[in-house]
Amino acid sequence: MNKAVYSIFILFSFVSFGQEPTTKSVLNIDTSKIVIFQSIDTSFTNYTTPDWVYRYKVCRSFTLNNNDITIINSLLIKTVNKYNLSAPYSNWYEQDSLIKVRDTIKLNEDKRQYFPYIENKKRKVCVNSFCESDSILVKMGLNWKKEPMFTDGGGACFFYLIINLTDNKVEHFSVNAPL
Repeated sequence: MNKAVYSIFILFSFVSFGQEPTTKSVLNIDTSKIVIFQSIDTSFTNYTTPDWVYRYKVCRSFTLNNNDITIINSLLIKTVNKYNLSAPYSNWYEQDSLIKVRDTIKLNEDKRQYFPYIENKKRKVCVNSFCESDSILVKMGLNWKKEPMFTDGGGACFFYLIINLTDNKVEHFSVNAPL
């Protein structure tokens, strides 16, 4: 009897330890500011839709891990810092006085949408960033955590970049034109 119980225990151990874990690892992201899309409905596309959306539509998605998040953050910060050093000036009027303000990106205030996809065997992610507050988005009837945000204009408040995680580089960076 003991041999039978011992044999069942050994068999159960091999079967259990050979299986993949069913829980996903927790990503180091601030979910109040970042959302990751595994797919998007591209039937809504219009003239404000960036080109990457059409590529994303035909590519396979993949799941980001914490190493990917580290690479994304590093390249994102490096790219934004470089942009901010040479950012154009915008004209602002305050109490009838013209004030020139550098149109910089403020990452700590932005919300971001990540769209991971595989294109030509390269793991890529499009980072879509914008600075609208939740209250303004709600008033406009938009849910940034469930639908991609595309705008026409808006300056440094709206930008996107495509990061090639396989080659550890930024392939494209685009800031919207001012209004």
